[in-house]
Amino acid sequence: MNKKTSTALLIFLIAALLGTYIIPTMKENMENKTRSSLSHIPGLILKQSEAWNQGSLECFMSLYEQSDSLPFLTAKGVSYGWQNLHDMYQRTYFNSNSENRGILKFEITQVISIESGVCLVPGDWQVTRTDTVLSGKFSLLFKFFDKEGWKIIADHTW
Repeated sequence: MNKKTSTALLIFLIAALLGTYIIPTMKENMENKTRSSLSHIPGLILKQSEAWNQGSLECFMSLYEQSDSLPFLTAKGVSYGWQNLHDMYQRTYFNSNSENRGILKFEITQVISIESGVCLVPGDWQVTRTDTVLSGKFSLLFKFFDKEGWKIIADHTW
């Protein structure tokens, strides 16, 4: 067998190995990792509410993807961007009056896998203040990032 033939045969064998075993196995491993990590999402949301209740806006916001295109949908409309969401929470709930922030509680209805690395999390929220209780619903779209883990990439709260 000459050098060109053996090189071509080696390339063919490597391509066959990649196509039939290595790439599908890598994809399956990633899907399994993502599926198993879905169970982490309720804990992440619990930590987020704990951060709120301890007055740490930075910790609360760390679950959101830091993106200028992050959508936040409410009955009042849509705003975009991590910084805009941060500033709204700062103005509305984390100003000098901690009574305004109240105690936040989330109740997750379910975690719905949409595709590998993407899930929808619907649920209920409640903010208890000294004299009032505010409540509503939310649906969060999460995406799994290799370096950062699960991040909220869209928030619909009403």
